[in-house]
Amino acid sequence: MLVEVARVVAWCVWPALRVVRDTWDLWVSVVMWVVAGWRRKSVLPPVFNPTLLLPASSLAHDIRERKMSSVEVVRAYVTRISNVNPILNALAQESFQAALLQAKVVDERLDQGYKSGSLTKEWVKENKPLLGVPFTVKETIAVAGLPHTGGLKARKGRTAARDARVVTKMKKAGAILLCTTNVSELGMWWESDNPVYGRTNNPYDTRRTPGGSSGGEAALLCACGSPVGLGTDTGGSIRLPAFFCGLFGHKPTAGLVSTRGCNIHDNREYSQVQSPGPLARHASDLALILAILAGDHVSKLNLGKPVNPGGMKIYTLEGDGDGVLTGRVDRVLVQAQRAVTRHFQRTYDCIIHKVNIPGLNRSYQVWKEKLEEEGEEGAPMFQQLADNKGEINVWTEVTRALMGRRHHTLPSLVQAFLGKLVVEVRFLRYQRKVLMGREEAVWRDMSGDDTTSEAEDSSSSPSSPGVQKEIEWKKDVVERRKSTSLLSPPSTWEVTNRKDSRERRNSWEWKDSWERRDSKERRRSNPFLLPQLHPPMAPSEVRRRKDSRERKDSRERKDSQERKNSVPIVLPQAHRPRGETQWKALQMKIQRLLGESGVLIYPSHPTMAPYHSESFLRPLNFSYTAVFNALGFPVTQVPLGLAPNGLPLGVQVVGGMYQDHLTIALAQDLEKAFGGWVCPSKIL
Repeated sequence: MLVEVARVVAWCVWPALRVVRDTWDLWVSVVMWVVAGWRRKSVLPPVFNPTLLLPASSLAHDIRERKMSSVEVVRAYVTRISNVNPILNALAQESFQAALLQAKVVDERLDQGYKSGSLTKEWVKENKPLLGVPFTVKETIAVAGLPHTGGLKARKGRTAARDARVVTKMKKAGAILLCTTNVSELGMWWESDNPVYGRTNNPYDTRRTPGGSSGGEAALLCACGSPVGLGTDTGGSIRLPAFFCGLFGHKPTAGLVSTRGCNIHDNREYSQVQSPGPLARHASDLALILAILAGDHVSKLNLGKPVNPGGMKIYTLEGDGDGVLTGRVDRVLVQAQRAVTRHFQRTYDCIIHKVNIPGLNRSYQVWKEKLEEEGEEGAPMFQQLADNKGEINVWTEVTRALMGRRHHTLPSLVQAFLGKLVVEVRFLRYQRKVLMGREEAVWRDMSGDDTTSEAEDSSSSPSSPGVQKEIEWKKDVVERRKSTSLLSPPSTWEVTNRKDSRERRNSWEWKDSWERRDSKERRRSNPFLLPQLHPPMAPSEVRRRKDSRERKDSRERKDSQERKNSVPIVLPQAHRPRGETQWKALQMKIQRLLGESGVLIYPSHPTMAPYHSESFLRPLNFSYTAVFNALGFPVTQVPLGLAPNGLPLGVQVVGGMYQDHLTIALAQDLEKAFGGWVCPSKIL
């Protein structure tokens, strides 16, 4: 009966919530168009050098074949970055001089090696597949000698001591680092803006955001400032910027690529949520870069295996199941996704399966649950903004932001405020439980049925009227305190009973005046004798008090050890068995659906690239990408050309575990069919 009532209530309430959400999205769209839509967008300078349009694999091939020099390629990209960065503000820190010197060394090494016979083109292709090719990385990925701040003002001027693992692998493959690019503050928002480097603009429309946290990387690649780049993906930080900037981006299978050195406050080797991966203008570069980043784990993949799209199972889902935390998918994006399914139907005679996957409407909750389980949230935001050296004063920082002297971005401050609020509420609940637990323990100790105490001291027996009355009074106090707030003052009933209790204790025999007088006389005769205000205790009372002290000491030692081994703030969290987690059930459901030969076509985002600061009014729309970080599946972001308003279109292609080659193969096929990346500048 209760289940039926719950279904009726949900059937009535859910459409109302959906209407409220649609109304909110419409209001946000109108407000943002009024605020930002009238502004003039800047135009990028045209592309004069055709070298800037080539994929990284073609550049590596031409450098090996000596059809062009590495210095020529690096100089072309350095010039392009200098031209577009004043408009985009995508650059964090350049390393142009070092890059030109490395390119010169590469050219000399190749010329001498080919001339002397110590090098062969086959050896270079096998061991240095990116020799002489420039690349860029987001600023939160450590590069030795370059700033590693994460856009945090408290870390301004801090440099990395060593390269991240992914940077080391790229350099080992012969690639040359050009620069690091802008990110969101600490990489924890999906718009690239921070107090250290400022805000990055979208190359297609400078009034809009390129996404985050790899927004600077995506903007620079899209504007022909780099042939290939590296990002990290925790909640869509590769795929969202790739979608907003019309690029290809790939999130590898979870645990495939090392994350060492890819974060500011976390230096673990592998993660089940975060995945470093490539961004590129051409789909052919994805497999090449992924093979380099995977290292020894590349054997788990089948990157060289030919893929026939006609023999694959293709599923499509055009939304997240009407979740109220996210907006509806725009009609233009739905039409683009349907064009993809029609392409596979007409070209390969595939059967397209339209599916509905229960659980995707709770994408944000699934992602958040996985983060908490893996412990990847780290310290609270109000501590991370202080670089884990204490904590910031949230109210002071909000006041500074209102006065135009901000030290942190608004999304970071909101996250810090909510984190502080959650910590305080949990702490109060925890303290209340501790207090209630101690009072109940005292009551249990007082009402314990110790059989020896009856034989040894009948006056202190639990069955005696005085003890029973005290037990009943204590029990009543505990029950009343459970139903009241810890912050409220004691009631009149409690004050009266406490007074009565003191009067009863003062009337006990051991408090009689003649015993106190006798104690003073004995102390005068022996000044080293402490006053004996209590009569000799019964053995049962001695044992009870001794056991109570031992339990208290043991509990304090345990709490002290836990504090030493914990993060700055340790709060109890509800334990949920692994078999009952939402993400695990959803992961198994989708894995059974896809298997080893299936892919899912899924929206990248409910809208195209939003205006600056619009993400703050639609904060959870990133759940379309974040859910697959929780599930661990490989996902490739595929551009599908431009919409009538000039903004990029795209979809996500999701594969089963370790089926990265399937998603990349379909991305290459869709690039041929829809054109892939479209240059935002004129090509002269």
